[in-house]
Order: sequence, then structure tokens, then C-alpha cells
Amino acid sequence: MLVQGWRPFAVTVASCTIAGIIATFQWAVFVSFFQTGSAAIRAIDADYWVSAAGVQCFDFPDSIDEDYAAIVARALPGARVRRVIFGFAPWRSPLGRRANVALVGIDDLAVPPTGFVADTSDLARLDLSGAQATRPPQASIGDVTVDFAGTRDDIATFLGAPYIFTRIETARQILRADPTAVSYLAIDMPLGASAADLGAIARQFPEISVWPAGAFGSSSAYYWEAKTGAGLAILLASALAGILMVFLLVNGMMRFIQQHRGDLLSLVGHGAGGGEILAIVAFVTGAIILIYLCISTIATPVMIAMLHGLLPWAHFHLADLLVPIIGGLAAFVAAMVWARREIVHYRPEAIFRS
Repeated sequence: MLVQGWRPFAVTVASCTIAGIIATFQWAVFVSFFQTGSAAIRAIDADYWVSAAGVQCFDFPDSIDEDYAAIVARALPGARVRRVIFGFAPWRSPLGRRANVALVGIDDLAVPPTGFVADTSDLARLDLSGAQATRPPQASIGDVTVDFAGTRDDIATFLGAPYIFTRIETARQILRADPTAVSYLAIDMPLGASAADLGAIARQFPEISVWPAGAFGSSSAYYWEAKTGAGLAILLASALAGILMVFLLVNGMMRFIQQHRGDLLSLVGHGAGGGEILAIVAFVTGAIILIYLCISTIATPVMIAMLHGLLPWAHFHLADLLVPIIGGLAAFVAAMVWARREIVHYRPEAIFRS
């Protein structure tokens, strides 16, 4: 049946695969969009964060007094407390082009006093691609001349202004910030320490909030999700493509049963039961889904790699394969339910009516 009717089979495989690839690609982009909303938080890699009360997103801070760092240090002996400052600043590239950057100043950043690091994907837009290590190019942020000191691969963003990491003293000078204020405190807990002491600090000073790193990252990601709606649009596109794939597969299997009705009735006339007819349909359905899964697994990372210049923050992870697998299982179940309703009419007496 497959050899004789390979054209309809190929059309069903192609249509289901295209819909499945779109669903998988959109899901991978959605997951990347959500994770990118907290890229700076994950890059700094602290256990807990202290922010001003009411702050929901890393990219929109409110200043707090840096004296809270000493309070945390007294409450948690051995804890590492890093001051963090954030703000947007004008950028002038080594070629004189102007733009804006999202400047992040951090304590103990391993760069020279006027050095900075940027994401690898942002080097071209910052006119830093092809930079020579023997003579690092210079740029200007605000009124301060800074030196390119290296790259990272974990701070790509959709902000429109690339992240620039530098020392906190340099960032304060560029942003002309209050020398006694910071945007955040990033806390690395000592071994055996309890977060209960941090909770006591938050209760004692209601003007600040204490966040576990995961909770602060989720808050920032959900903030961008709620404010822009872009993530919801991407997720909806993935869901619609998945639903379309289910309908295409069900329609393809219905066409298969109708096209080969005579063959299936002939099998019934030779003693085949309903279970055997259903097994044939299940085999064809499973073959379509297996082909779709294999092609989606290969095509999705290739598409993301091809679009890296437009979506540098998008990445493909093996966990993203859960979506095509779940979609394939849902399509299989739906196709078998509809096929069973059709095959129930394939009884021996149907041969005499055919």
C-alpha cells in the first residue's frame, strides 16, 4: 500500500514535517527569549540578590545604599558580596559610530581598570570584530575612554542595547552615579550558611528585597514576557503549528484509509480482524511521526544557526525536543482515535456491500 500510494504518503509526511519544524523552532525561540530576560543575572552568577523594594526586572533598577553590603557581611560572615550598578549610556565605537549600551558595573571583575567585555555576537555592531589582542581597540562610553578586554558568550540580549560589563568604579564614573549607591548586591553564600539571616535583613529593612537568584531571574523574564507580549506571540505560533500538525496527520490518515479501502476490506475477507487493520494504520502513522521527529531534530538547530545574526540570543537545547515528542504523541493518539472510528465499520459483512 505504501509503495503504490507513495505520493499521498509523501505529501502527508512533508506537510506534517513542515508544521512540526515550525512548532519546534518557535518553541526553541520562546525558551531562549524567556532565558534571555535574565541573561545578566545568570552571567553574574550569584546565590542571592538584594534590590530596592518593588524592583521586578534587572534592567530597570532603583538605587540602594551600598552600606547594605556591610550589613549583609556582618549577618553572613564569609559571604562574598559584590556591588552591581546598571544603566544605559552612549557608546562611540573605535570607528566613531554612535549607539547606546547597557552598562553593567561589577565588583572584582577580572578586567583592567578601564577594560570592558562584550558578548561575542555584539562585536560586529560595536565595531570590535577582528580586534587584535596585541593592541586592544579603544572606544568611548559616555565621556570615558575604555579598552576592549575580551568577550563572553552568555550576555546576548534582545534589549536593542548590548550588555557591556566593566568594573563598578568605571561604570560609576561613566554613569555619574552616586558614589554611595548601587543598583544591586550580588551575594555568594558561604558553605553551611542559611538564607534565614537574609530574610531577617529584609524584614528589618522593608525598603529592600532579598531574592534567590532563580526567583530574581524568573521575575526579570516574566517582566519582559508581560510587558512586550513577544514571548506569548512566539508561544502561540508554536502551539498553532503543533495543532496544525495534528490536523494534517489526522487528515492524511483518513485519506490513507479511504484510498486503500479496497485493500483493507480484502484483508478482512482473508480473515484479518479489526486489531490487525488498526495495527497497519498505527504502523503508517508511526512512520510519519518518526520521519517528522528525525527531520525536526536536524532542521531546527540548523535554522537557529542560520538565523544567528538576527537572533543571537536564540539557542537550541536537547530539552526543546520534548515539544516535538509531545506533539507527535498527541498527533498519534488523535489519528488512532479517528482511525478506530472508521475501522469499526470494516467487518466481514462490509465485503458483501462493497
